[in-house]
This record gives sequence, structure tokens and C-alpha cells, in this order.
Amino acid sequence: MRKCLLLPIIIAMLFASHIDAQVSHIPVVDVEGLITNLLNEERASPTNSVNVKERYRKLTNIIRGRLRRNMPINNILPREKGEKINSLIQKGELEKAALLVSEVINGLSKLTTSQRPGSKIDAQVSNRPVDDVERLINNLVNEERSFPTNSVNFKERYRKLINIIRGRLRRNMPINNILPREKGEKINSLIQKGELEKAALLLSEVINGLSKLTASQRPGSKKEDKGSLRQTSKCPSVSENTAKFPPPASYKNSPFGFLDAVVYKGVFLSWNAQMPEQLSDLHVHWVKGGGLQAFIWKRIQLFNADGSYAGFNWDEYDCLVRYLQANNILLLGNVRASEPNADVPKNVRVIANLPKDLKAYQNFIQSLVERYDGDGHDDMPGLRFPVKYWLIEDEPMMPNFWGGTPEEYAVLLKNAFNAVKRADSEAKVIAGALYFDDLNTTSEFAERFFKKLAEISGRDRMYDLLDVHWFFKKGVSSTKLQYKRVKMLRDVLWGLEKKYMGGGGPSPFLVTEIASKYTGKVEHAIDMFKRYIYAISLGAKKVFWTALASSSKKKDIFSKAALISVERGGKENKKPAYFTYKLMVHKLENADFDHIEFIQEAEGVYIFQFIKKGAPLWIAWNDNDKQIEVTLKDIPYNAVKITQVVPRTSQSGGQTIISHFETTTRKVVNGWVGLNLTEIPLIIEDSNVDDMRIINYINYFKEQPLKSRESPSVVPRGYRKGRCGDDVCQSIERKKGVCPEDCS
Repeated sequence: MRKCLLLPIIIAMLFASHIDAQVSHIPVVDVEGLITNLLNEERASPTNSVNVKERYRKLTNIIRGRLRRNMPINNILPREKGEKINSLIQKGELEKAALLVSEVINGLSKLTTSQRPGSKIDAQVSNRPVDDVERLINNLVNEERSFPTNSVNFKERYRKLINIIRGRLRRNMPINNILPREKGEKINSLIQKGELEKAALLLSEVINGLSKLTASQRPGSKKEDKGSLRQTSKCPSVSENTAKFPPPASYKNSPFGFLDAVVYKGVFLSWNAQMPEQLSDLHVHWVKGGGLQAFIWKRIQLFNADGSYAGFNWDEYDCLVRYLQANNILLLGNVRASEPNADVPKNVRVIANLPKDLKAYQNFIQSLVERYDGDGHDDMPGLRFPVKYWLIEDEPMMPNFWGGTPEEYAVLLKNAFNAVKRADSEAKVIAGALYFDDLNTTSEFAERFFKKLAEISGRDRMYDLLDVHWFFKKGVSSTKLQYKRVKMLRDVLWGLEKKYMGGGGPSPFLVTEIASKYTGKVEHAIDMFKRYIYAISLGAKKVFWTALASSSKKKDIFSKAALISVERGGKENKKPAYFTYKLMVHKLENADFDHIEFIQEAEGVYIFQFIKKGAPLWIAWNDNDKQIEVTLKDIPYNAVKITQVVPRTSQSGGQTIISHFETTTRKVVNGWVGLNLTEIPLIIEDSNVDDMRIINYINYFKEQPLKSRESPSVVPRGYRKGRCGDDVCQSIERKKGVCPEDCS
């Protein structure tokens, strides 16, 4: 690896370590008091060659106090000035050093209170983009476990470690607990000597050390980057939670929801404070508890003095459930088998694995479901409605979420299934996402899982639903066709299920994580809408978008796919996709999602019929590059309203303003209406829907000839002759000025 690449990192390490290495044994200091004293001294008697060393020592103490809080030091003593002062002192040029120290001390007086060490705001001050350092660490540690570092993959591993260090330096944070100075120098020396095997051993030791860092020591902890989202962990009282009525059944059957409703909050069991208002505005009532809101065994288990298991502490999770239920939000519970250990703090992340004590695991699962099942026995105080969906591990095919084998996951799921059903026979057990091809994974995990489950269960399905995740597949040329991949993923799982689990038909499935590659505001809205409609039409019981809101400074795929971008200060920028989502829910709320009809799914044209309160409506789009004219027939209305699902926008003061959805009304003649389809989906419905009109829809079908009761169908324009006066003559007929021979 080239020396020039490492030079800025090594310099930064040396500078940070120069002071940091001396910090551990010094008691915590009152940094604010030190600053005040030093400023007063400077004003009373400016720094000179006599007192420069003493003043510099006091300045160093201030920096030490700042480093103890893992806070930036550049606004106290920039690196260049620190190196310059140190060099002048060592050369004995104390007068020049005094002038520079005096300049630094006077600069302290210009810091605002919020910039002073020890302030609450200061820990968040940074205008540079923030890397997802936590993810980088997890990936690197998992790589090391799977394939230990050697002289072949050494340089690539070292490059990744340097990226982690760069992310930490962007936050102006110490790097000694990532790569201590001595080891950094040693590795660099071995690289330059070409002794890569020795360097690989040392690097392997460093990487394994990363897994031992506690959450508070990891870059990305709440001390380092709270982001722009206003978080809360408010826990409503029991009386507050029981003050409202349970949600109507329509909420429970709704397919619309969000994963966590917020991306990367960074604080366990906290959530976006605006979530209830945002979900209420969208008429959405479902969330899935993701990684930071999962029911993690090790966080709940209590211990006896001898380290054996005792009871459970539900306080954190009762707070989460009460908060959601007080806002009419239903939870899909996500359970993690991170085995408890009395010697490991509950805040330290442990990758789930097959527990050594499966009886204790079953006891945990049964107690968990019992607490939130709403049967009146051992329930959470103030529980308004039950939690009925339980996801057993999330994406077990990913080694950073599940540390076991596919066969071990099958054993875990069987044990969890039995425990859930003992507590609540009506609860639904969800098998975690077993396969998706977005990360170039294969179906091997899923196949081994089904094979093992069949062996240990007698081909009984130890789950009620399958989970499907899909995001963005690299290598697919057209971004706009990504939404269709869910069918392939579903069919792979159904095929393996049929092969190993026998008859009984395919299991129901849901999609608890889904996001698109954000390519633009219009594309974002189109792709989100198509993914929902297509997945629901294929039978998905629920579809959870990832995610509702995210800090604007996050740049990963999930943050870009969020419907709301939250700026500094908490300002919300709702993207066009937010309003498309709201329109989708408004139009399809209370529809019969079990009886969706494909009118057409061919030649790039997609038309679906939904039934809402007995009345049909259609959704249509065209994936071809050119506009296509089609005719929808057997429509039981006098006129239809056609709405484009992407809102119109305008610019004002550099901001995107959502103005309206483009809507047109067309007359229906003899049950037919013409449509011009593009990639922007259309919603076609009665131009004046109300409860009284539903009676007319039924009467319309009774009064029509037999052929009108056939399933509505679509006819491409140009393939069927028009009729005089029915407003469906083709363009060639209009040019001639006459209709063909079918005119009467």
C-alpha cells in the first residue's frame, strides 16, 4: 500500500495519541473552569518566554479534558498550531512559542458557550458528512470471522480499517480504541518492509479487538451523532394508554406500514418524535420494530447473584408498546435470540445464534408473547390490544444478523414456534427473510433451512408466514423494472417450500423491508407506488417501506428511500413520494386485498382491479418507453376520474412545493373508456363515489346483457373497431372522418 495514502492518517494518529496516551490516569477536570482561569491569566499578564511552558501545560490539560469526553479539539488547538508550538518549544524558541500560545488562548474567549468543552450542543457540531462507521465495523469483524486475515487479503482489510478510522476522524474523535498508535506504526513498518504475513497477524488482532468495543465506544453512538431527527423515549402512563378505544378491524387488515418509521436513530429504543403525527397523516397504523426496536433476549433477561437466569425486566419494551398503542399504531414484533450473559453488559451488541439453553429460550419467547397477547393473563398493565405478529430473527441469511447455520435457524424457529403457540394459539409466527439477491446472495441458505426443518418437524410448517425483503439488484439494466423482482423472490421460496415441506399450498407471505434506489423525486414516487401495488397484488399481506423519515445528512439507500428528509433544526421536507403514499392509502384503504384481479400483465402493460366497499377501481401503468393507448371495457359508471399518482410540483425560493395531483374526468360510453398509459401509474375510479352510488353499481350489472357480467378486460387501442358515436373510434378512423362497418 502506498505510503502517501497512509501519511495523513498516521499524522492524525500521532497527533491525537500525543496527548491521548497520557489521559487515562488523570482525574476528570473542570474544563470550563480551566478555560476561564487561563483567559484571566492571559489578560492579567500575557504569555511570555518565562511562563510559556506553564501556560502550554494548562492548555494541554484543557485538551485532555475535551478528549475524555470524546469531543473535537480543533476549535481549541488546531493540529497545525499544536505541532508548531511543540516544535518551537523543543527548539528552545520560547518567544515565538509564547506568541502562538497567546494567540490560541485569546481565541478561547471567542468560543460561544455551545462550542465550549462540556456543552450539550458541542458533541453534535460537525458540518462534514458522516459515514456509517458502525456498519463498516460490523462488516469487517464478520469478514474476519469467516475468512481470517492473511497476506493475500491483507491490503484490502487494511484499506477498510483505514476507512473506519477516517470516519472517526471526520467526527474529530480519538482513534486509539480503533487502532492504537503503537500498532499503527508497527503495521505501517511491516508493510513498508514487505512482511505482510506478520502485518496480517497484527491486523487480525486489531479487527478482532473491534468486536469487543462496547456500544458507547463505537463510532455512531448517541454521544457522537444524534442526527437531525428529534428523538424521544417517552413512556406514556397506564392511564394515558387505556384512555382510547382499540383500533378498528380495518387497521389490522391494512397492508400499509413502515420499518421502524425512521432510519438509523442511533439510540436503542428511541424513535422519531414526529412519527405519530406523520403516520396519522398518512392513515398508516403498522410499524415493524427493526434492529433498534427488536425484542432482544439479552436486554430483557435478569440474573441471580450466581449468574443463573432469574425473571425478566420488561420496562423498556412496555414503554415502546404503550407509546405505539397510545397513538393507535400496531406493532409487528421482531425477536432476537442474542443469548444473555451476566458478564456482558446488555448494551453490548451480540449477534444472535442458536442458544445453548433452548429451554430458557422457549421460556423467554413464551413469556414475551404472553405479556402482549391481550388474554388478561400476565398481560402488560394498560395493554390496549394484542401483538399478534412475531418475526423470529431478521434476515438470518446475513451473517451480521445471524451467527448460526441454516440448520440451526430451523431448530431455533421450531422451538420459537412451539413457544409462541403455547402462549397464544392465534398469534402468527413469521420465518425471517431467507433469501434475497440484492447482495449477491444465493438460495443455498433457504434450501438448507427448509430441508432441515422438514427433517425435524415431520414436514410440518413451523411458521405461519414467510418474509420477503427486496431492495435493488445490481446488474439489472432498468431501474424502473426493479419492482417486479418480488415475484421471483417469492417464487423461489414457494418452490423450496413445496419441494421440502409437502402439500398444503404456498404459505402466505409479507414484505417487512422494502426500499428503492433513489434516482430522482419522480422516479422515487413511481417506484415506491409500483412496488406496493405489485407486491399486494401478488398476495403480500403487509408491505413495510424502509423508511418514513431520515436525517438529510444520511446518504445510504434506506435514507434516500425515506419519504421525509429531516434537516438540521428538525425541519421536515416531505418528498413527492410522501404524497403519493398518502394518495395510495386514501384510495385503497378498506379495499378487499384478498381479491385483486389482474386485468392485464403483458407486453409491459399492467392493469389491476381492486374492489373497495363493493365498487371497482383500477390501477394501470405502462413500462414501455412510449405511451400506449388502451381501452378499458365493462366499466359500470357514467364517467371515471383518472388521477396520476405523482403530484405536480413547483419551485419557490429554492424549495420544491407540492401543488396538486393531475386529475381528468372522462365519459364512459357503453362501458368503455380510453386510457393513455405511461410509466406514471393512473388510478381510475368512479367520478363521484359515495355510499348511494354503490347500489347503482349493483343495479347496473343486473340490468346489462350477460356479456357485461364478464370480467372487465383491456383492449389495446388499434386492435378493435370503434362504434359510431361511442367516442372510442381509433385514430385512423378519426382521420378518415368515418367509423367502420360496425356503425349502425
